[in-house]
Amino acid sequence: MSLFHRKKSDLAIALDVGSRTIKGLVYEVSDKGAILKAHKRIAVQMPSAYTASRIVRELHNALAAVVKEFGRIPTKTTAGFGTSLAEYHVEQWDMEPIGKARLNQKDLVGYFSQLFEQHAREDRAMIATPVGIEINGYAIPPEALQHDAQHSLAVLGGICRNIRFRTIVSYFPSEIGTLLAEMKQMLGGVPIEFVPLASVYQEVLVNRLKVRDALLIDTGGTTTMLVMFKEGMLTQTVSFPFGVSHIVSEEVGTKTKIRSKDMALWSQCFRDSLDFLYPFGPLTGETYLCGGGAHIHELRSYVEQGEWLKALSYTATPRVILLEGKSLLV
Repeated sequence: MSLFHRKKSDLAIALDVGSRTIKGLVYEVSDKGAILKAHKRIAVQMPSAYTASRIVRELHNALAAVVKEFGRIPTKTTAGFGTSLAEYHVEQWDMEPIGKARLNQKDLVGYFSQLFEQHAREDRAMIATPVGIEINGYAIPPEALQHDAQHSLAVLGGICRNIRFRTIVSYFPSEIGTLLAEMKQMLGGVPIEFVPLASVYQEVLVNRLKVRDALLIDTGGTTTMLVMFKEGMLTQTVSFPFGVSHIVSEEVGTKTKIRSKDMALWSQCFRDSLDFLYPFGPLTGETYLCGGGAHIHELRSYVEQGEWLKALSYTATPRVILLEGKSLLV
């Protein structure tokens, strides 16, 4: 899932790989990338004792089972990894190419690939996705280069002197990178792309739902991730190691009992993490909730009350929206 191209496809798979669950959707898409029909929802529950290596193996098993069930190879498979399994950073990757007056998809893909190789290290595995591009200091809309390799864009300022990729990067231990590479080989012809989960949220909110400015709060099993969007661009992400498993003491049927003390600790961690977003400007109040925490009444009520927002926004109360898979089926 990148800024550069959308492939034509019929069957596709999207997966959210967390510490406690692997969730996903098998669906049909049009040649323009629109979701036409959901075929199957994937939900794999995992014990808290599972290591990252075991989670990767469960991901492998889930994909192999889907391919066997449908009897055909998906054209596109995307697996997004959250902060419970990887260290996250938003980085600026710069390239000073030989001057060109026009750039196309192929040029930008090539430049980004060069930068990826430059930032790679032997002691860690890395996945990275560009979430914004500037040429000579001017931001360019991603859709301007989502047509085909022949479509080109005139460079503002005449000659291209600098290209900056705003890049969301996930770092893994090297052994996890080895397991992911082995999975690709063992699955044979299944095209699979590993991406930071935050870049998936950009695809959902910005490209599909046309959101310009928002804060997304993803509370998973063991971590909570905040993703900030400004003017249709992912500007910052921050996470803290406190999730649903720390808050919930018991689940009985559809009822959830929480530990009030730990809910208060989550709230404090959440407020502290907002300090990392403050330098990027005020929040608009539009707030999306997802992950298991979105269904915890006490957590959702805390976000809706909006005390946390007063120091970061001109808006008195947030507009809270639950982000669910069915939001894409439009």
